[in-house]
Amino acid sequence: MARNGSGTYTLPLSAVVTATTITSAWANTTTDDIETELTDSLSRSGKGGLSASIPSDVGCTGTVNPEGDTSAGDNSALGYTSVDGAILTGQGSTNDVTIKNDADAIAMRVPTGTINPVFPGAVTVTGGVTGDVTGDVTGDVTGDVTGNSDTVTTNANLTGDVTSVGNATTLTVDAITGQTALTSGLASTDELLVNDGGVIKRMDISVLEDFFYPAQATGHIRAGNTQILDGNTATTAFDLDANITESTFETVGPTGSGATNILSDMDEIPSTGTIVMFDCYIELISSGASPAELAVYACKGDVSPSVNQERNTVARFVNDPGVSGQEYKTWTRVFIPLDSSQIFKLTWTMNNETGGSGIKFYYRGFMTD
Repeated sequence: MARNGSGTYTLPLSAVVTATTITSAWANTTTDDIETELTDSLSRSGKGGLSASIPSDVGCTGTVNPEGDTSAGDNSALGYTSVDGAILTGQGSTNDVTIKNDADAIAMRVPTGTINPVFPGAVTVTGGVTGDVTGDVTGDVTGDVTGNSDTVTTNANLTGDVTSVGNATTLTVDAITGQTALTSGLASTDELLVNDGGVIKRMDISVLEDFFYPAQATGHIRAGNTQILDGNTATTAFDLDANITESTFETVGPTGSGATNILSDMDEIPSTGTIVMFDCYIELISSGASPAELAVYACKGDVSPSVNQERNTVARFVNDPGVSGQEYKTWTRVFIPLDSSQIFKLTWTMNNETGGSGIKFYYRGFMTD
């Protein structure tokens, strides 16, 4: 009698009775049945093999060490070769190999008949990826992608925050809008991406600061695009009536500018300087009962101005009619535009004044674009 469905073996005949004859029929039938069942048992020394599937789970307290290769038609086989090591071969209608977690969710699968593993979740690579990547990459790419021009194939397209078709690569707007917004606390060391002649480079905010607002000049204090003397820097008086011919525009500029009148106080003005500032001191002494009048005219160094044009007037003072010799003094801040060489033109006029009258400029600072 064969084993039952639970694997329990039962003798084919009833047990012998004491003091009765054991017949050959009983003995032969019983031993033949035992022989058959022993032959159907699995040898511990590896003789023979399974001729049918094990109907239930198999537990193992140690490791399983296969010693042979798998075959292409295996439904689910674990094998080993000295070259490939551990081998897992499968065959399914959707996937050939599937790895799941303890929640029965797929962590990795190999679609049937392919060599293209699919990872439904995020893949973390801590050691980097080295080697050629051929084919499409779909999704976000975080980190550096480095390759030579002759190893980046024209059909390796990217989609996600970085997209490419052939060798043309584009950074999508999602790469910016999809990030956390910086709403305050912008620092000089924060960085931006810029296109520098077709080359993507990173740039500190400090570079923009220097571009829009040049570095603080020696002896100056910077506030935005305006720089004024710090109060510790000496400045010399530029005497207009001693250096500039009345009613004749003459050029004024820093050292090396080529201007007719060189004012070294302007040497700290950078190439981006567009306006120069002076404190103008006016001293006017009336020559009689008629009002005495003094005016200062200035403009950029590359224009052709005319005296007495209101658009070129930067300072004007008229005293009240009074006694001859009456003295009037005043200060005013003037702003004069500069040309690309930091040069401006300057002249002055006086009427009904007497000796001792004069105009002096004291450099105070500049403005930039």
